[in-house]
Amino acid sequence: MRDWWEQAGCVPFRHGDDGLEIGLITNREGSWIFPKGTVEPGDTSLEAAGQEAWEEAGWEGQLDPYPLIDVPRPKFDLDCRIRFFSMEVARQHDEFPEDWRRRCWCPPRQALDLIDDAAMRAALQAWQQREAADCAPVLFVCPTNLGASLMAEYVWRNAVDGDEWARHPAASAGIAAESGAPVTPLVAAVLSGHGIDAGPHRAQPVDALLVTRARRVLASDEEVRQAVCARFPEAADRCTLVADPPPPVPEGPDAGAYEAYLQAIAAGVRAILDGRGAAESE
Repeated sequence: MRDWWEQAGCVPFRHGDDGLEIGLITNREGSWIFPKGTVEPGDTSLEAAGQEAWEEAGWEGQLDPYPLIDVPRPKFDLDCRIRFFSMEVARQHDEFPEDWRRRCWCPPRQALDLIDDAAMRAALQAWQQREAADCAPVLFVCPTNLGASLMAEYVWRNAVDGDEWARHPAASAGIAAESGAPVTPLVAAVLSGHGIDAGPHRAQPVDALLVTRARRVLASDEEVRQAVCARFPEAADRCTLVADPPPPVPEGPDAGAYEAYLQAIAAGVRAILDGRGAAESE
């Protein structure tokens, strides 16, 4: 049995007559919240966030694939993480699966006053920070999104937070990733040894939205870099290596090899953070 519980949600917004508006729904107690729910096996957090927006609110739109914030919150005596995304709502349906819920649209400041839940307030504040920032997302790519790119993303997350995360959010993906594939126990254990919890990670394939939004794309090795550039030629001038030279990929169940691999990837991430004012492209 797993000892953690992963959920995903979104902060819905739209452009109203008087500016940006935030979408809220009610829970069973009548409190105002954002759509959220469990990430089912085989799904990514992004997919789950979009599904919950539809089921709980009847909203469809464009999700930003770069997470706003991860909020820890215990659930059913398990460690729970809620990953929130920003979602620009393009369509609101009158009929949807959970249409017993009330919905409302209001300015961000009013939304903050209406929300009591600490996790939801943190998500809205992260959205406000993102909206106010000159956002320059960073995308890490490797073959499966279960090795180098996963490690790089979580090292990056561990190194930046607050305003810095609002300016330079990160995500990871794989050229040949199996969507929704979980992190391997060995990689999770190596990261855990550095205080990084990657247990809820779900692999996702690299796609046009991730690449288009990224200010910088960082590949695990030259083969992956070339594959990204071939598939997304417009990203060629933004795609470099996360570590140069790239470390050899570990094989087999050798924890020491994975530890050395993590150290090399982490050194590359630190060099990027220290060398050019976070993730600005040159």
